[in-house]
Amino acid sequence: MLGKGKSETAIELLINALKDDHPAVRRTAALGLGKIGDKRACEPLMQALDDSEELVRRASQGALSRIIGE
Repeated sequence: MLGKGKSETAIELLINALKDDHPAVRRTAALGLGKIGDKRACEPLMQALDDSEELVRRASQGALSRIIGE
């Protein structure tokens, strides 16, 4: 739901959610950030590329690709 809006609050909440204890929350946050497409998410998403969970890493890579247009 947060990923559908482009508010400052949504972006901040999603960036913070990339550090959540639950992999599903981290993955969903990455997907949401990719949908928003704000470049401020690039650095946190790059850090998430080292996540212990493959699905989080893949979602983060996809989000980065959407944001930077690769």
